[in-house]
Amino acid sequence: MSVQLDWQQDLEDEGWPRRHDYGPPNQGPRLGRYALIAVVLLLAAGAAVLWMLNQRGLKAVEADVQEAVTYIHWTLQQDNPELTVSTLDGISPGWATMIRAEWPRLSASAQNVPPPSVETVSMNGDIAEATVRWTDAATGMSYLAHRWFRLDGTQWLWTYPRSEDSDDLDTEQLDRVTLFFHPDDGENALTILPQLDDMIASRCQEFSVPEQSCHFYIQWDFADGNGQPLPWRDMPLPPLAATSGDVMDAPIYLVNGRQADWQSAELRRRLQEYYPGRAFVAQSDVEMMRPANVRSLPASLLGDPYYPLILPSPSLEGVDDNGQPHPRWLAHVDRLLTDLVMRQSEGFTLGSAEYVNGTWALHQALLAIAAGFPAAGQLITADNEAPPSALPVEIPDLAGLGAALQSNPDDVALSQLAGLVRYLQAGWTVQELDRLPQRLGTAASLDLLLQEMLDTDVESFTAGWRQQELSQADSPLSGLVQTIVDLTQEEAVAWLDSRWQALKFYSGDGRAWLMRNPSDNAVLGSLSPNDHWQVDVTGIGATGPYVWAEMTLDDGEQLARDLRFYVFDEANGWLRHSPVRAFWGDSRSLSDDLVRWSYHEIDEAAVQAVAPLVEDAYAKVIEDIGLAPLPISVTVKADTEVSWDPDSWSSDIDAPSPRSYVLDIHGDNGTDALRRDVLVRLLVFWHRRAMELAISQVSENNATFIFPSIESAFIAEREAFDVQFATSPSDQELVVRRALEEGRLPEIGVLAAGAYSAAWDSIEGRSRMLLEIYVFERHGFQWLDTMQKNGLAYTLDLVMQEKGWTLDDLEADWREFLTERSRQ
Repeated sequence: MSVQLDWQQDLEDEGWPRRHDYGPPNQGPRLGRYALIAVVLLLAAGAAVLWMLNQRGLKAVEADVQEAVTYIHWTLQQDNPELTVSTLDGISPGWATMIRAEWPRLSASAQNVPPPSVETVSMNGDIAEATVRWTDAATGMSYLAHRWFRLDGTQWLWTYPRSEDSDDLDTEQLDRVTLFFHPDDGENALTILPQLDDMIASRCQEFSVPEQSCHFYIQWDFADGNGQPLPWRDMPLPPLAATSGDVMDAPIYLVNGRQADWQSAELRRRLQEYYPGRAFVAQSDVEMMRPANVRSLPASLLGDPYYPLILPSPSLEGVDDNGQPHPRWLAHVDRLLTDLVMRQSEGFTLGSAEYVNGTWALHQALLAIAAGFPAAGQLITADNEAPPSALPVEIPDLAGLGAALQSNPDDVALSQLAGLVRYLQAGWTVQELDRLPQRLGTAASLDLLLQEMLDTDVESFTAGWRQQELSQADSPLSGLVQTIVDLTQEEAVAWLDSRWQALKFYSGDGRAWLMRNPSDNAVLGSLSPNDHWQVDVTGIGATGPYVWAEMTLDDGEQLARDLRFYVFDEANGWLRHSPVRAFWGDSRSLSDDLVRWSYHEIDEAAVQAVAPLVEDAYAKVIEDIGLAPLPISVTVKADTEVSWDPDSWSSDIDAPSPRSYVLDIHGDNGTDALRRDVLVRLLVFWHRRAMELAISQVSENNATFIFPSIESAFIAEREAFDVQFATSPSDQELVVRRALEEGRLPEIGVLAAGAYSAAWDSIEGRSRMLLEIYVFERHGFQWLDTMQKNGLAYTLDLVMQEKGWTLDDLEADWREFLTERSRQ
């Protein structure tokens, strides 16, 4: 668009009056007086002409600006936002970004209404400031607003509001607000200030802010301190945090921007930017951070005479003929003031990124509940990216959402925030939620905060929130769950054909992990992907950029609960990844008399429940088998698989985390699985140790008896602890049971007198092993030594003598033992 500069041509055509020669200068007093009068009259006439020419020039500018305004209005009625962007002066990228973001609203407001009319224009260099009356199609009302245009060659281009002199401010004050404003906003200030005062009073009452703390300092302006556009930007800073997850191990001393004894550059940068010239001290024990000699942090976010809250002037959006600002301005200011009041109610703590990000998500949700849900531009628009620990926003998680809302939140983040709002409103009363800000930022942890204020904990809170999101069929979470189900099914099909074909479903790290962990961790049994393979995702979450999924697997015969990790690849979509160690948390340890445990935070409850059971089992086995006590270490690995060779035994036991793969035996939980997994590995260790000792003591007389006896004794121990190696009965026992049912089971006399060399898979061989197990389980492990030295027949004779039984009594009890096992 080219706008003709008529006002410049008018000034050139009219020209300036020429200077006349009034004769020689010294013609006497009278002539001098007449000459002076003539000069005064001439100057007055020149000033009048200049004023007239200036007015005529401003009229020409007004006409040209009107043409520019009309053209901009036309571009808003078209279906092309770039047409509108082309009318901007291009000096501020932020201004162009803002117009693009605001274009849908501006376009909707411009449909089926006449173009705005320019009512006044004033010049400041090459900038024309215009008052424009425009009609909003959404409200049907007209508003008088300020617009700025810059002369660029022969064009008037729409430019962003320019900064005014910060020293040129007037002040008005009511009970709860002190307002600083530029003189041009004086009339608006007198009309609108009472509304702001009432708005603040209402919010202070809602969030229980004491009256003495309910006074705020506010400034109306056209641009921020950097000369960038102000409209529709929220508070500039969430509660301070060590955004990289740094842990304070020493006090922090910051004076006038100088720091000592801490490594967080991000924290320093933010403190220096927002709190220049102030001193801060943070003590690691209490994790509280406050400006020196100041009670609360941060004062600049709560409004004070030196750091007032800067709001966009109402004249940017417009004021109607009754002095009422545009409803959008009122809604935006209500949100900012509500945010301000909530901050006055809250405390501020320097803590981990997870803690502060989690409380920031709750803050934004409460703000949305109180003042309305925001558009993307109404949230933080910081230049810095979210910290690398930020969770994917598709997964409901307070810390992940809080991180996403701090740095250019997208539509998915806003959608998740809306889900959090729904969840809070559905689960808690207005009164409970109104009390929550009083503890935001001051609790020791998210768990403590939620327990104190909402009577829940992080895990329960998140589980309920995720369940709500999963119930929304069109939610991003539901789509992700279906993707994981499909991926698991495809992987199972690939494994049916060839193990290595499944590698295409893995990331690079996932492939490396798989090749290091080739064996299934389920020593108690495992599932086989087959045509009946089914998967159901029962839980989902994320650690950093990695998604984890808890799932139930079913191969038609057995069930298992598995934990798998996924990462998004730009080229290939979601891929299976190696286990993410951060999921398990910090390392922990626990020591008993015989067993020392090493594990991770997430498994602490299971380890503490299992440790005394393992200690008792160890004591029983060394007494039953006759072994000397030997300290043992158990490491519960932060992994879903632990490679383990039963033939490679050691007193250092590695077991998989119970949060990983769990074979579902009668609905066992993670604690049951850990107990079984550890005891199986310890029994193998004790079994190998007993065999090693037996080898060192073997002689020709007992070589025939000692090894079968130890094998049977450990099977009996394993059964006593309910840690069988498989969920279904072994082939060995099935053969014996079938022989019993069919009346083919050899009598005890035949079994006891039979040769130990009988084939182990014959009825005699299998029955003899069960008969040895019968001795240990029915009559005690004290018979182990006798059986090792003298064999099964001699041991049975002694058992009958002790019991006072006949051979028929022993036969009956043995067969009853087999019958009872068949019923189990």
